[in-house]
Amino acid sequence: MNRLPFSLICRVYLLLVFLAATILIPLPYSPLALILLLVMLFIMLRPPEPRLRVVIMAAVIFLLALLLELLLRNYLAGSGWSLTGLQALLAMATIPAIYLLDDSLRQNAQGVTLAYNTQRRQSTPILRALFVSILAMLLVSLILDNRVLLFAGILLGLYLLVILVRVIIAIPGLPINIPAIEKMVIAGTTADIALYAISRASVRLHCLISPVEPWVKITPQRFTLNKDKMELNLVLTPPLAGPSQPQFQVSVTDSRGFIQINQVIEPVAVQVIPRAKYAEWLAMKYLEQTGFGVGAITMPAKTILIPRRGIDYFDSRAYQPGDELRNVDWKHTLKLSQLIIKEYGGAGEPSAIIAVNVSVSDIEAADKLAFNLITTALTLARDLVPTALAVYDHQGVILTTAVADPREVLKQVLLLVKDITPVEFTHRY
Repeated sequence: MNRLPFSLICRVYLLLVFLAATILIPLPYSPLALILLLVMLFIMLRPPEPRLRVVIMAAVIFLLALLLELLLRNYLAGSGWSLTGLQALLAMATIPAIYLLDDSLRQNAQGVTLAYNTQRRQSTPILRALFVSILAMLLVSLILDNRVLLFAGILLGLYLLVILVRVIIAIPGLPINIPAIEKMVIAGTTADIALYAISRASVRLHCLISPVEPWVKITPQRFTLNKDKMELNLVLTPPLAGPSQPQFQVSVTDSRGFIQINQVIEPVAVQVIPRAKYAEWLAMKYLEQTGFGVGAITMPAKTILIPRRGIDYFDSRAYQPGDELRNVDWKHTLKLSQLIIKEYGGAGEPSAIIAVNVSVSDIEAADKLAFNLITTALTLARDLVPTALAVYDHQGVILTTAVADPREVLKQVLLLVKDITPVEFTHRY
């Protein structure tokens, strides 16, 4: 047979006490006992949110001490026992309600909203509210001269002090440790990194971690740490000008939500590789594999790629020096007594023109432009598409080339991107 949970036993105990108080205590106090009885039934049947339960149980402890004193007042007066001792025993009868309060605090701490604060260690609103409640109980007990209420307030205060001292001792100033790692990432690309959070505390911690930089995402942001480590998934898309060690704000609280500790950690050392540098490395590797070095002599004009002859007849025209004899239209040549050349199109090899504006406003735009320019030229070179280059800025044309071998154009591009520098614009162009 399964044992009943101790929290259920405590609730049943409170129901019996309030039922007895409703029957035995005279007016006008019996309606108060009936209200408490109905409240406990409502909590058992339809549990409210943990924060509301904390408030209810704090009020129950206060009122339970009053009802116990009223319920056994006549017995206390007629017994031969020490009155103070019996009143202390009655105060101890509130321990089941304190246990239920502790259970509600644990559940409330799991969903409490943590907000990062620059203060390293601070008490939470729930702890301050409980201490205010204890002071109110002690003050009312002195006004009413009710020793049961006084002892109950002292008992609740001792409970809070013991838990608070234990939490302060068990949680160090830097409660969370995330072993640092290094990661190389190309600027503008996304990288996934696995991190592991480890608790330095000897008690359970509820944690909230949030990145400072907008280009960093981490999941899960809320988690609970005990003795096992927690795996965190970090996704970052660093810009070229971003910090090399992005910061994370961490807020933790104990299992009852009494103390909040804040710290800043830098678990990742990010080495951001410029897009242009990566693209330049790819281009250099391609040129070395094809025998074209950046320092190689420019190829002679006869090796420049010319669009191939198509297969579809396009038009006829007069001969020009350099035309191939196989394209001579002999029929029209004899008829017109001059050399006529047939032109073909349709299946000839296409040409490409790279037109680029090198005016940029910051180093991030300069890096992105250099990356796009190099990768475009590299793609054309790999496909052997004859290419022309047209370079200009906000002041005018810088460079134009004829249609040439795309590998030669790629070499020119590698030299060109070194001169791309940000410009501070004073006018809109």
